[in-house]
Formats: sequence, structure tokens, C-alpha cells
Amino acid sequence: MVGFGCNVAAIYATRTLEDEEDRKRTGFLIVFMSCGARLPVYVVFAPHFWPAVGNLIFAMYLLGIAVALVTGLAMKRFVYKNKPPKPFILELPALPYAQRSQRVFTGQTAHDGLLRNAATIILACSVVIWFFAGAPCGHGQRRINNVRTEDSLFGSLSRIIAPVFAPAGFGSWEAAGR
Repeated sequence: MVGFGCNVAAIYATRTLEDEEDRKRTGFLIVFMSCGARLPVYVVFAPHFWPAVGNLIFAMYLLGIAVALVTGLAMKRFVYKNKPPKPFILELPALPYAQRSQRVFTGQTAHDGLLRNAATIILACSVVIWFFAGAPCGHGQRRINNVRTEDSLFGSLSRIIAPVFAPAGFGSWEAAGR
């Protein structure tokens, strides 16, 4: 399951398996799973070979699973044919698990993640964008926040960077500014 998120992390996680043969087999089969890093490659190349891109990408995920299953069965039959299956044993820590109250969990999550990191960045970016959208960019205009968007500093900067985004289909100043 970790292989669908990131193959590198999944292969690295095989070190926790005690049996060397299980580590090798698991590491070999993980590479057939489509991880998140392969999705952009599929999206770039799929339209050149198939009209329904979504169906092709889904089929590639299913194909990877099918190839992993067939390869695993072939390895079990031919490579590891005389090896008895080993039982799966999961050891849990001896310490008791503590359940946090909802109030503590919510307060700690809000303080650590949202308030300190995300909210600060979102607020700072909102203030900068508001200032640029309200600041006039012309000699005849002197009042802040009483200007059309295309005549503001934001509109002027968007017109300057619009040619950079034109190859991606965002050539107008409105699309480049968003």
C-alpha cells in the first residue's frame, strides 16, 4: 500500500521485514505499483497515444497491480518453490496507548499546524495581494483601493508576467494574475 504513495519510501520500509527473502520479494514487487511521481509522466505522455486519458491512466494502475500479482505468483512457484510460508507476526509496543481527549487534540492541532504556519502565510499573502490590487499604477490616480483591477499595480505586474505563462495557455493578464 505504501508503494502507491511513494516507491522509494516503500522499498526503504522493507528493511523492517525480518526475513531476507521477504525483503527481496517485496522490494521487487513494489516497483510495479504506480506511485504519485509517475502520475505526471502518465498525464504528459498519455494524450499522445490514447484519446481517453483518464481511462488509460486507470488502466496503467490496474496493469501494474496485475503484473505485480502475476510476477509474485511466478516467483512463488519457480523461485521460492520449496520455501514454506512464514507466519505474519506483528509486535505491538508494551506501553499502553493513551487516548487524547477531543479538546486537547483540537487545540494542539489548531495551535501547531493551522494557526502558526498556514494562517500566517495565508494572511500575509492576502495582505500583499490586496495591497497590489488596490494600489494605483498610473500618474493620474492617487487614491488607494479606488482603482479598477486592470489599472492597479496587480494588473500591471500581471501584464508583465503574462508572456511567461502564454505557452501554458495563460497569456492574458487576468489568467496570469490568478
